[in-house]
Amino acid sequence: MKHILISAILAAAALLAAGCHEKFPNPSYVIGVIVDDFTRTAYTPEANMLKGSWNAGDEITLMTANGTIQDDTDHVPFAYLMASDTGRMVSFMQMDESFNISSPYIAYYPSYLFAQEFPDVQIYKADGPYEVPMMAKSPTMYLEFRPICGLMEIRLSTAMDDVKVKSLNLRADKPLSGGFYVNDDYEAIAQGFAENGLKLDCKAGVPLGKEPVSFWVSVPPGEYSRLTIKMTATDGRTQTFSLKEGTVVKIERARITTCPIEMEGVITPEKETAFLPTGQEFNIALKRIARPDLPANEMETAFVDSTILRIEFVPGNPQATGTPIGTSEIPVYGSFDASTGVMTVSTSAKYLHTSSDCCCMFRYMAALETVSFGNLETEGLADMSYIFNHCHNLKSIDFTGIKTGEVRTLDNAFSYCRQLEGLDLSGFITDNVRNMRSLFNHCSVIKELDLRSFKTEQCTIMTYMFYYCESLEELDISSFDLKSVPGANLIYHFFVTPALKTVRTGSAYIPNDREPASSYCTNSTTSYSLRMGSKNPGVTFITTQAVADWLAITNLRWINSGHSGKTPIPVYFKDSATGADLTVTWAAN
Repeated sequence: MKHILISAILAAAALLAAGCHEKFPNPSYVIGVIVDDFTRTAYTPEANMLKGSWNAGDEITLMTANGTIQDDTDHVPFAYLMASDTGRMVSFMQMDESFNISSPYIAYYPSYLFAQEFPDVQIYKADGPYEVPMMAKSPTMYLEFRPICGLMEIRLSTAMDDVKVKSLNLRADKPLSGGFYVNDDYEAIAQGFAENGLKLDCKAGVPLGKEPVSFWVSVPPGEYSRLTIKMTATDGRTQTFSLKEGTVVKIERARITTCPIEMEGVITPEKETAFLPTGQEFNIALKRIARPDLPANEMETAFVDSTILRIEFVPGNPQATGTPIGTSEIPVYGSFDASTGVMTVSTSAKYLHTSSDCCCMFRYMAALETVSFGNLETEGLADMSYIFNHCHNLKSIDFTGIKTGEVRTLDNAFSYCRQLEGLDLSGFITDNVRNMRSLFNHCSVIKELDLRSFKTEQCTIMTYMFYYCESLEELDISSFDLKSVPGANLIYHFFVTPALKTVRTGSAYIPNDREPASSYCTNSTTSYSLRMGSKNPGVTFITTQAVADWLAITNLRWINSGHSGKTPIPVYFKDSATGADLTVTWAAN
């Protein structure tokens, strides 16, 4: 991400340098002014534009626009600031302990946009957009914010009286989310894949009727064809709308484009379905059921539960009873047997469907031994980040029937599953996954991973992926394609893998910038016993000549040479097609 971020910041710096003759106020503290229009707060419609103001508590990210890396930390310094008041011009309070940002400045709202990536999930708000991306560029701390996206207004109505919208999923011929940069006209230019769609999460559901209801999404400016919108109701009914052949929707920066859609009916699902809440809500609900002796406000996903040993999902149970979980129209109940450690999640509905957001679903259930997805419907699953994070005693996971084709992130999905003995991920479809950071971090006892089914063309980050996989001996990543991954996003990729004997890669296992990753598999202070291949000793990469040549410039060379006074550990390369030995020229230490 460093290279994408720096290029965008340097472009902004050039813009500022060109405009330095303009007169800017020069306050001694940060002031944010909404120049063109709207943020996430209340608005007043004026023609096809919206007027808005800051809310007290709105957060921005401020950084210097010169793109200088500081102290080998691999990032540009930035600071979070919070709006101190409500209005179109407000001062911002510093949230960081130190402030080392120098002019010229660049700032983003919402604050997470400094990473140059639009989220693929937006939140429904009844009276307008929940938040609208904005950016400011200035030689002083007087920041003039302008929207960098346009608004798409989707108007839905129906003659039916029982439809509540749970979510809208949008797809088009151009990306609606993912990476972006901002041009001279403050327009966000999407850089992702056309498959990068957008979901509007309506939480508990939005009722529809004969009068149209507006749903707002922020999208990058541009002309969109082949636009499809899939509406999912709270009871599982769906309907998909598509533009007529040849129709183009034009989105302009800081403007509203309305897409009027009249719903004549919705598809009645073949199956009666109950829905689980989001992963975080599910996690907290189960911990509260298991530990009724603790104050409810103490429960969070990071609370370590040591009572739940097994979770059984039981759909189709007409006698389902217990404590309600979530807000599904067909209720879902949880009941816990403290004598056996079994948590039963049941519903009278024939089918039980996960939320698309399963982030943190089982996080810090430290005693949990096994999980099965066999009785769960998972179509539309998009977020599996931290799903099993810190499940310290988890030994096995049954992914039978899981549908992962729409999953966007596996960030820390299995991290700190210290007792996980094996993983069958052959059924995983990862075509749309963008984040595999710390995926197997501290999976300490796994000996073999076969990831041949993984497709990684869209993945942009693989830092810490096999970090502290201390027992891993055999690894097959021959399907990995790193065309979207810069070298900087492979840091600590194989750090502390002393048992590793064999790694199989394909020809596309080379980062897109061909740069070596910092601490890719070791650093100068790593002890011999923790270095890759030290238990054998030796490690073999079955690969291609081009990949072997790239690996030879990473600090894999330190493993082979025994850099920093350590004993050398031999590294071998074999051709994946012929089995012949490959010869490389190692970079200097």
